[in-house]
Amino acid sequence: MGEFRKRGRPRKIVDLSAPENERVMQDVAFPTSESSADPLNADAEEKKRVAEAAKNIPEIFTPDQVKWCFDAYVAILCFVYSLVLKTDFKALQTELEFTEEQKDAMAKPLARICSKYAPSSWAGMSAEIELIAMLGVYTVSSFQRAKNVATKEAEKKRDAERTAPVAPMPRARQQSEIHVPA
Repeated sequence: MGEFRKRGRPRKIVDLSAPENERVMQDVAFPTSESSADPLNADAEEKKRVAEAAKNIPEIFTPDQVKWCFDAYVAILCFVYSLVLKTDFKALQTELEFTEEQKDAMAKPLARICSKYAPSSWAGMSAEIELIAMLGVYTVSSFQRAKNVATKEAEKKRDAERTAPVAPMPRARQQSEIHVPA
């Protein structure tokens, strides 16, 4: 009789006498608590190292230095919303702006995050970064103000044209010849 073979992958045979790093499968189905504790201890040690490293991150930005970011965020939102919704920038800004308490609460974690991810070359350059960002926000919001001014000027021009006297129609040179279309 021929050799009968099951379908599927062939079974792997584990040589228990081989060193542990060369074994393909683990010895038992449910490892003992000693072997499962090792990854937990390693994970705990890794978390301790990360916590210590986080304490050593230098403070490049302070909460007062990043508080303006929330005004910038609102200005960008208002700019986009005013274009999409075709509404007044200032009305949106008064509705969406953050209170001072909200800014203070969010500025602390934002300062830590900015300090954490900022390149080391940015240390001591927070004033320059703030100036560049604020000029960017001013540019964005000034476009909307300029658009509002242009709209008001066009409206004034249309109003002036509506109230201007109409010039009299020129008289026909020969009143006897009036052309009437058929």
